[in-house]
Amino acid sequence: MKKLLSSSVIFFIIANFLCFSFNSCDNGKTNYSNDQEQLRETESKSETKETNPAPPPEPIVIHDNDISCPDSKHPHVIDLGKAGKWSCCNLGATSPEKSGGFYAWGEVNTKDIYDYYRYKYYIDFDITNAVYRCKDIGEEITGTSYDAAHVKLGGNWCMPSYNRFKRLLKYCENKPFVINKVYGILFYNTETGNSIFFPWAGTKELEFHTGANEYGNYWTSTLYTRDKDGEYDIYRLFCPAAYSFDIKSESPSEFNSLNGSSRAAGYSIRPCTK
Repeated sequence: MKKLLSSSVIFFIIANFLCFSFNSCDNGKTNYSNDQEQLRETESKSETKETNPAPPPEPIVIHDNDISCPDSKHPHVIDLGKAGKWSCCNLGATSPEKSGGFYAWGEVNTKDIYDYYRYKYYIDFDITNAVYRCKDIGEEITGTSYDAAHVKLGGNWCMPSYNRFKRLLKYCENKPFVINKVYGILFYNTETGNSIFFPWAGTKELEFHTGANEYGNYWTSTLYTRDKDGEYDIYRLFCPAAYSFDIKSESPSEFNSLNGSSRAAGYSIRPCTK
């Protein structure tokens, strides 16, 4: 009798332990079905996340009154106060969101292939110093025969200098915008209430057009003659870079900067005037 009682006690303890292990009991029955349903729901949610990723954030859409053009007859002169007067669109473009033409620095015409060997001012390749040698056309070409904006548009139109772009950054607010599915940066001047749009037009190297809707590179009229430490660039005697204004999409907080770029690359030009 004692053995039977002991066996009953042991059986009762084991049963309760099993019931506790399955996490819940209801009138002595484990909730297997509930656990399986929860498992299926979890797996379903996991699969949904993998097969249906979260949609990208909605772009900021530009409105008609965000662009200061009075009509569709471009280009227009847009007064940005202390930042100066700028064209509403790129050189060769028919509207603010269009890319326009791509130019090597100091060249006044577009072309099919962009590299040093086809650069108009290329001389040769210096094997000793491992640099391309190019004709020196000056440290500042704005308003000269090497200025594509001045040659194409005439009058007071010209390529913006390094300092003109610095003024644009200093005296205008800026933020990412999109016009007709073309992404770029809107520069807005609070003094005049006017704005201009720089599209992420990309760049041309060799025969390839890359980076559209990802970044934009805009020539300044200023040769790059100094390195980051302010020392004179030793390549000044050969084929130094020129300053370009670069706008990028991958780092919104720091999406615009002035950098030295290869003169042979095909970049956009945004004309300005007095």
